[in-house]
Formats: sequence, C-alpha cells, structure tokens
Amino acid sequence: MKAITESPSTLDNARAKLANACDDLDVAVQALSEGDGGADTVMASPGLVALLLRVVKARRQVNGLELVAAAETAEHHWLTTRQ
Repeated sequence: MKAITESPSTLDNARAKLANACDDLDVAVQALSEGDGGADTVMASPGLVALLLRVVKARRQVNGLELVAAAETAEHHWLTTRQ
C-alpha cells in the first residue's frame, strides 16, 4: 500500500470532493431560504438529506486521510531521528 505522504493527490482529491460537496450544500441551503420566504422551519427533502450525507462522508474521508498522513509523518520523523 502506498503511503499517503507519498501520494498527496489522494488527500488533495478528498479535499476537492469535500469542497464540492460543501459548495453544493451552500447552494441548496441558499435556495431553501429564498424559496420559503425566509421561514425558520423547512422540511429536508430526500435530495437535501443525500447532500448532507455526501458532505459528512467527504469530511470523514478527509479527516481519516489527514490522520494517516500525520501518523506517517510522525513515524518518518521518529525513524530518521532516533539514535
């Protein structure tokens, strides 16, 4: 298995997916607030729920990859500096 730190494009791709999902969510939420006359209560459609889940999944993927990258960096540092 290739290390995350050797293939930063994996993390970059995950971050791009997260950014796209967040942008799509922003557009959807903006449309909700414009379409309902500014009401505080709205019903989430199946499409909006799917979009929210997409954002959560993307965020979790980025978090996991960042954690792996940090661990790999720490391991490399430890291996190269130990006496």
